[in-house]
Amino acid sequence: MQKVVLIFFFVKILSAQAPFFNEPRISGTPLTPSKEYVIKYFEELQNSDYTLFQKLTRLQKTTADIGDERTFNVLNLEDPKKPKFDNKLFVLKKTNTLINVWVEKDELDNDHVTNSVIDDIYNGLIDNTPIGSLDPSQGIYEIDINVFGLPPNFDGDGITDFLLTDIQDGWIGEGAFIGGFFYPGDQTPNLGSNRADILYIDTFPGIYRESNGSATYNTENVLGTVSHEFQHLIQFANNKDEETWLNEGLSEIASFLCGYGLRSPELYLKNTDLQLSSWDNDNSLPHYSRVALWTYYLYETYGLPLISEISKNTQTGINGINDALHILGISKDVGDISEVFFKTLAANDPNLTPGFSFDWAPLQYIKSIPQQRVVDYFFDKNISLAPFSFQSIEFTNGDSLAISISGISVNNLVVNKLGFENDSYLNEIFSLDITDNEFGSAYHTFVLHLINNSSQNKNVSIDARAIKKYDLKTVMYGGDSPTFLITSTGNTNAIQFIAENDTTLLKSIEFYNSGGNSDIKLHLYNTSISNNSNPSSESTIIKNVVNSGWTRIDVEDFQYFRNSNNFFDVGIEYLAEGAIGYESVNGTAHMGRSYLKTSPGAPFKRLDNFTVGSTTLNGIWMIRLELATPGTGNGNTKNGTISVNLSTNLFLANGSNLLEIRYDADSGSDISINIYNSLGQIVYTANSSAAAVTWDGKNRSGTAVAAGMYFVSVSSKTNTVYTRFALFR
Repeated sequence: MQKVVLIFFFVKILSAQAPFFNEPRISGTPLTPSKEYVIKYFEELQNSDYTLFQKLTRLQKTTADIGDERTFNVLNLEDPKKPKFDNKLFVLKKTNTLINVWVEKDELDNDHVTNSVIDDIYNGLIDNTPIGSLDPSQGIYEIDINVFGLPPNFDGDGITDFLLTDIQDGWIGEGAFIGGFFYPGDQTPNLGSNRADILYIDTFPGIYRESNGSATYNTENVLGTVSHEFQHLIQFANNKDEETWLNEGLSEIASFLCGYGLRSPELYLKNTDLQLSSWDNDNSLPHYSRVALWTYYLYETYGLPLISEISKNTQTGINGINDALHILGISKDVGDISEVFFKTLAANDPNLTPGFSFDWAPLQYIKSIPQQRVVDYFFDKNISLAPFSFQSIEFTNGDSLAISISGISVNNLVVNKLGFENDSYLNEIFSLDITDNEFGSAYHTFVLHLINNSSQNKNVSIDARAIKKYDLKTVMYGGDSPTFLITSTGNTNAIQFIAENDTTLLKSIEFYNSGGNSDIKLHLYNTSISNNSNPSSESTIIKNVVNSGWTRIDVEDFQYFRNSNNFFDVGIEYLAEGAIGYESVNGTAHMGRSYLKTSPGAPFKRLDNFTVGSTTLNGIWMIRLELATPGTGNGNTKNGTISVNLSTNLFLANGSNLLEIRYDADSGSDISINIYNSLGQIVYTANSSAAAVTWDGKNRSGTAVAAGMYFVSVSSKTNTVYTRFALFR
């Protein structure tokens, strides 16, 4: 048995040198309670637990000597809707004229925080930051104050206190956790206040974790949190009323500027319908992803002066950004900039759309993921576009697309046309009634982007019609969630499915992906994989960018067909870092369908030849296929039915023979007939109100077509039916 490396899917930690961090850590600052809540909390506590009330309201002399102990009040956010206070004992471990580093005594005693960890935190704050920061010879403290300004000095000692503590946030070993927070109440003389300039940094799991029985300490992650939270403290001094979304965006860019990476944009790419200037504490991770990418875009486009001016501006939110732009002499506003930002996420190709692409290489080629994927027609949809947001709808699996749109200006619509090696991005729309007869022949996918770069909601109606091209079916062996992720750097993970019908086309592939920024090589094998085999393949390189979870790749361009009972064999090769989903499945029905190749020249081995620890991999790779077959038989939709019959399914086109296409429709309207070759190109078209038409085997130019498989579509205004035949010569 050969061993492979396991990565548990709920623990994915990236190093400081990685361009993105994807940890589900959040800031507790938006969760801190209001003044009114705290007053009521202490009124009730005085009656229910007077001893704790005394501890939490007793003021202590501030000390500044290493080894001194002091109690601090720390917010307990296990239930963010009902926060409370814990009174904890801390030990002063590092100090200078700018900062104190305090550590919760219990976290010292249980070794969640070690002297080495404390040294790393102090050095990151004062002495240095990673390569890639604005200045690696400076610490977080200096970089943040140079960009955002000075922190407050509420207690008058000129020192910021950093408290390393196990923040109580209900974390149970997976999912989101609070990495740290700034509590504005500490900047007041109110009950519960520590009356000092304080940041709270999580030690578990922020710093300390256990994996397979061994301890790990991740100071790089926590330093990213420190740079984030320190901006919150500074922002309170600049403008304590700043809107949450913008405040969090400034903190996200602070982590990037200090060299600790940018939060992964993935969750926003899947949720571009989120309003740019909104926030939701109950589902904050997509919002963090959004504000991080937006604020980075402002930084890349206009530089540090704009970031600094926004931070120090006395206006808030959108108004603050617009005022900062005006002060710097930039003749743009958020509406103008967000339009270009949204178009960048729709295209983002430095070669094809250089004016709508990120400059930073790790962000190039990332694209928004459509909220809708239309494969069946008709499509009628009412869409609410939030202010400063955009949505995308992908139309595929059809011919001759017609769309009617209302509720939006043509200036706020752009289209990507993809497929058959003829991709084009950001095509302008000149009418709200779109007719495109090249859909399905010159290209196979039409992506409509709806942009709202205004401060008002837009209610958009879309009515789309097309001739459905194929019947689609997704085939898979397992479920939607992996048992775990398996490191696959340099490996090829292959799987095998059987075709149920003749002339089945592989339309798309989905695989459960760890994300990352390395390329992936996709293989479509020419012959079936078996143990110790190494078949040839058609292959292409795709950008993995940052998409984790189920990742879809459209492969219709390859025209990869199989007949009934033949195998589709596909492989995913991670050329650099990456991991793929594996799922344990019951029984042995799917054994022998998944294979692994550990290097390009090595043969494939059945997956059950490998182990993770003592576990034999009897399950499957999480790869699934979308298969397309021509529609057959009768079809019916809203208003009518059609039945179709051919005079023969084996048409000998010798010049005198004619193929008769007979149909019966109750729609009471003219009928359109199209014949397609195996590439999806129309070779013949006719319109008739009669009960049949004939075809002589020639294309629309009068030239005899080649032998092969052909498809017939018969369409009324309300329905389309397909059938197929083979042409011989």
